[in-house]
Order: sequence, then structure tokens, then C-alpha cells
Amino acid sequence: MKNLIFLAFIGPLFLTGCKGKMENSPDPRSIAYNDRAVTMMRNYVDRDDIWPDSAALAQCHTRTDTVRMMMKNIVDSCQILIDSALLYSPDQYFYYAQKATFYACGAYYEEAFQWINKAIEIKDIPELRLGAGMFLQKMGKEKKAGVYYKQAISNYKTFDTLSRADMMNYTLALSLSGEKEKARQIIDSLVKDTLLKRHLLLLTENPQEVIDATIP
Repeated sequence: MKNLIFLAFIGPLFLTGCKGKMENSPDPRSIAYNDRAVTMMRNYVDRDDIWPDSAALAQCHTRTDTVRMMMKNIVDSCQILIDSALLYSPDQYFYYAQKATFYACGAYYEEAFQWINKAIEIKDIPELRLGAGMFLQKMGKEKKAGVYYKQAISNYKTFDTLSRADMMNYTLALSLSGEKEKARQIIDSLVKDTLLKRHLLLLTENPQEVIDATIP
């Protein structure tokens, strides 16, 4: 379970503490509830004893079934904490995005998509649309996912500068929308760091593998 990575490429936004993520300061109680949820999830996935017994595993027909069986209780517990965070800071998009991420951790993609759209209603930023597209793709809705990828790309094109995280997300969105050559051109022209360039170029080769590696 330690090798399961959640949303690594949109990680600057998701499954993280609150510091520096919101324009307006949330209620301190919201920050405390969020950070408790994040710590709880990280501690859980670091454990070696969370696999179901053989009888329970025999009832699982797909990897998604297995993930849901393993993660349901911890996802539910984290959601209770994030709901408490929202109780005190209902206008913070960040907590809606956190709910989406925790649902994605348990392979509940439809719920994840619903909550990330609630975040988008509050703050429409490209990494949220990228995440929504990835959840849709996990549901097998590639055409609809492509709409969200293109919207994310359009948003990134308006940025004067791109941070390291922005560059990763932008090139991933391009690759997922089928614009691999465009992604490579941007990497070659804008990225000077040799290691980062190599990493981003590898990312463009098989973006579906990125989704499978970052979302259970």
C-alpha cells in the first residue's frame, strides 16, 4: 500500500495542508480539521496491515472493488473531518477539492467528480478542471474528460508565467487531450532544468499511465 500515490501531479492543490492554498484565511478550526484528515489518510496508507482477509478479497472482482474495500472506512472518516472544515469555512474551494481527493483515494470517482465541480463553482482554476477530467477518464468517459482537459489548457495559456507544478499539469493536460507534440514543444522551449525536462518528456509518452499511477 505504501506505493500507492494519490494525485501526484495535481498534488500542489490536493491532499495537503492548508498553508498558502487559499486567498482568504479560513477559520482556524477548518485548518485543524483538514490537517487531521490529511494526517489520518497518510498514516493509514503507510501501514502494512490494511489488506482484507482472503475471504473478503475473494468477493472483489476488480481492482476498484479491492481499493474500495480497503479504503471505505478511512475515506468515510476523512470526509467527516472535511465536512467539519466546511462547516466553519463553507466558501473555501479548497475543502471541496479535498473531499474530491479523498473520494478518489477510495476509487469513488463519481463522488470525486461531483465534489471537484463544486470546487470549480467557487474558484475556476485549471488544475481543478484537469482533476475533473482525470476522474471522468477513470469512469470511462473519455469524450467528456477531453472537454475538461481542453478547458484546463485554455486557462493555462492565459498565465504569464508557469510554476513547476503548473508546467507539469499543463503538459499533462496537453498529452491527455492528444496534443503530445505540442506538449513536447512547450517543454523544449520553456524548461531549462535538465532533470525536470526529462521527467516531463517521460510524462508525455503515456499520460494514461500517469492517471493509473496517481488515482487508484
